[in-house]
Amino acid sequence: MPIFEYRCAKCDRVFEALARRAGDAAPPCPQCGSGKVARLFSRFGFVSGTVSRASVSGAGCGSCRPSPGSCGTCGAR
Repeated sequence: MPIFEYRCAKCDRVFEALARRAGDAAPPCPQCGSGKVARLFSRFGFVSGTVSRASVSGAGCGSCRPSPGSCGTCGAR
C-alpha cells in the first residue's frame, strides 16, 4: 500500500497515511481532526551503493539541521 503525505489546512501539521488506492479520500488530521487536508507531492527515496557528500562532510541536507544526527534523508551522521 502506498504512503501519502498530507498537510492540514487548519493546524498546518504534515502527516503520513497509508492508502489502498491513490483515489481514496484523504484521512482527517490526527492532531486536530479537521477534514480539510491536502495531499502533498512527495519525493521518493532509494538507497544506492554510493555515499553522499553530505554524509561524508557531516553537513547534512537541510532536513537534519541544525544538529545532524542519523538523517533518513541524506544519511548524515
